[in-house]
Amino acid sequence: MRKVIQISLLFLFAICFTGYIYAQEAGDEIVKGVIEEVAQDGSYIIVNKQKINTAKDFVDEAYFEVGDKVKIEVKSSAQGLEAVDYEYIFDEEAVMENEGVVPDENYDSDYAE
Repeated sequence: MRKVIQISLLFLFAICFTGYIYAQEAGDEIVKGVIEEVAQDGSYIIVNKQKINTAKDFVDEAYFEVGDKVKIEVKSSAQGLEAVDYEYIFDEEAVMENEGVVPDENYDSDYAE
């Protein structure tokens, strides 16, 4: 019985480790910060001095503006960083994230003390 448990644990570890390696090979990264520039033609944005190539549809859908706080999921390519997905960062979420607090979906900052 002990041998079966050892083999099962080893198998479980191998599966988890393989998943970790696969995720690392996927190459997706997160770039967080303030949008410093949005190309007129929608071909790129600059976040924290990093140029991120985008499709015009991606920029149009997101309504990006200079000064927006964002979290952009990117992948590396021969042309540089390419945007995959995005999320806006709102001030109260950023503060809570830094404090290690998970925001309650019913939280209303207007009534916070």
